[in-house]
Amino acid sequence: MNKAQLQRDWMPKELVLKLHRNLVPSNWEEKIRLLDNFFAHQEDMMDADVLYIRKNEQYAFFYWEAERYELSIIHYEKALTLLKPTDCPFL
Repeated sequence: MNKAQLQRDWMPKELVLKLHRNLVPSNWEEKIRLLDNFFAHQEDMMDADVLYIRKNEQYAFFYWEAERYELSIIHYEKALTLLKPTDCPFL
């Protein structure tokens, strides 16, 4: 796993604003669609493990915001399975 990729900012600011300011939490399907489009373009540029972690971490967050807690927990668990405590000390 590429720890440098894991620990740096990775999402363009424009996408962050669109996902968190322009779309309401209940519109999780659209958030995930936008995220999937973004990740499809990142596959060749991002370490596969980091991509897996980031993708599941974001899905989990969007599901949590939409109060779909069971789905959220599943995705948080997927993201955490690849992490060691030293990979992300802020967790």
